[in-house]
Amino acid sequence: MKLSIKLSLAIVVLLAVGSGGCSSEQSKNEAKKEFIREGDRLFIPYMTGNLEQARQSLNQTINHYEESKFLDAKTQAGFLELDYDRLYVLEKRSGNQDAADIALIKARYWRFRSLELNGVTGSEEATIEALDTPEKRMKRVVNFDAGDGKFSPKYLQDLEGPKSKTP
Repeated sequence: MKLSIKLSLAIVVLLAVGSGGCSSEQSKNEAKKEFIREGDRLFIPYMTGNLEQARQSLNQTINHYEESKFLDAKTQAGFLELDYDRLYVLEKRSGNQDAADIALIKARYWRFRSLELNGVTGSEEATIEALDTPEKRMKRVVNFDAGDGKFSPKYLQDLEGPKSKTP
C-alpha cells in the first residue's frame, strides 16, 4: 500500500512539473506573439503618419527589435537592416543628410551582420555590399513599402507639399 501511495505521489509530482513546463512554454509563445503585435503597432505610423510620426515610428520600431529577447539573430538582423534602410530613405528624402548617413551606416552594419550569420565570407561580404549602393537601398525600400502597388508611406505627402489643382 505504501508503494502505491508513493507511486501515486510521484505521478502527481511529474504531472504538476510537466504541466508547469507547458504553461511556461505557452507563456513564452504568448509573450513572443505580443512582442510581434507590439512591433506591428509601433510600425503603423510609419505608413499612416506624417513625416515626424513616421520618423518616430521607425526609431521606436528599431529600439523594439534591438532589445528583442524573442527574435533569433538572423531575423533580428533582417528587420533592423530594413528599418534602418527605411530610416535612411526617410531622412534622405527629407533633406536631413547627417541623419541619413548615420542610418545608412547602421543599415550596412546590420547587412554585414546578416551576411555573417548566413555564413557569407569576408570577401563575399565586401563584394555584395559594394554592389548594394544607397540608390539600390532606396529602390528596395520603395518596392517593399509599395507592396502590391496600392500603398506608400503617407509622410511622402508632407514632402510633396500641397498638390495644385489644375483644370
